[in-house]
Amino acid sequence: MTRRPRILMTVPDVAWPLDGGKRLRVESVVRAVAARADVDIAVLFADGDPAVRPLPPDVTVQRWAFQPAVQRPLLRSAWTATRHLVPWQVAAAPWGAVEDLLGRWEGPWDLVWFGALDHAARLHRVVQSRHTVVDCDDVETDKWRGFLAGSGVGAASVVDRLQRRIELPLWDRLQRSALRRADVVLVCSELDRTRLLRDSGPGRIAVVPNTYPGPATVLERDPLGVCTLVMIANYGTDQNVDGARWAATEVLPAMRERVPGLRLRLVGRRQDRLADLPQVEGLDIVGPVDDVAAELRGAHAVLVPLRFGGGTRLKVLEALAYGVPVVSTRLGAEGLDVVDGEHVLLADSPADLADAVLRLHSEPPLGDRLSVAGRRLYEDCFQPQATGRAVGQILDELVPERVLD
Repeated sequence: MTRRPRILMTVPDVAWPLDGGKRLRVESVVRAVAARADVDIAVLFADGDPAVRPLPPDVTVQRWAFQPAVQRPLLRSAWTATRHLVPWQVAAAPWGAVEDLLGRWEGPWDLVWFGALDHAARLHRVVQSRHTVVDCDDVETDKWRGFLAGSGVGAASVVDRLQRRIELPLWDRLQRSALRRADVVLVCSELDRTRLLRDSGPGRIAVVPNTYPGPATVLERDPLGVCTLVMIANYGTDQNVDGARWAATEVLPAMRERVPGLRLRLVGRRQDRLADLPQVEGLDIVGPVDDVAAELRGAHAVLVPLRFGGGTRLKVLEALAYGVPVVSTRLGAEGLDVVDGEHVLLADSPADLADAVLRLHSEPPLGDRLSVAGRRLYEDCFQPQATGRAVGQILDELVPERVLD
């Protein structure tokens, strides 16, 4: 007989339903760890129903708990941020409730898998384990440096800019601490690995790629006569809100000049954060949908208009998996080893993005070629087995199964 390792996982979102990029990463990692270990799951500060099991029906864990995203009082959070020199995201979270939760669970664990940098920063002294893994699916310093460089601050207030500038060295301090304490820190791509080493290294950094549980075959698309683009995102994140605003107010008008009648559909959760968008001809704010395939089936292309952010874009992987052409900013597709003109079309200005869409609209064979090459890249590199292999190598090294006498 063998003894499976005991692992505590803290994760920043639910792993079910799979209706957002972060949820897709959480699901793939949780599934891979649970296949090799006895796992306790703590979902921290996610949107969702605390009474609903936050995992796919076929994933077995020992215990799970859900801590809602309740903000601490403003003055108390400000005092914590000032006294301990931590970013607001860390200072404002209800860590006391999390400590009470984990205190009721029996440790120690063979390994603690922190699903976010703030989890590791705040909880590393609370849980007992022989080994620690920290998942930095975003390199925070690189994300906010891009924000401050001006590529994604069109709608940002002076206060937003000041906060990010103050917090940038604080995030660097947390990254350095994680690299110093953890057995291994995880990122989504080799590009992020290079950036984290540059910003906060040295330390051991491993790549666990984002993947997508896509369809067995390419989607049979049936776009309507009107040229239709979709942006699929969780608008609860600042980078997606910025991208949607920029797409609606600057990119869409440029596209409609070249392709009259073109429509852009904004699909995904937290569409309430787009409520103050001006009325723009050709814009549809759809919100969440039960079946994303229906939106993709009627689309000529997926638009990824991101101007700042980190990690790799699961919205791009989703489109590649379904065989839908992608028009993206370069940052929106970085870390995925896509080639402009072969797998996707890349451009960074409203005029250039509009020209890319015009090419797709006027050259149907181009869309077909992108569809085939994108699906091939997905099959080669971004199916869920890639996550399983990367996670398995880490667990085999740190906490291998033990043969019982």
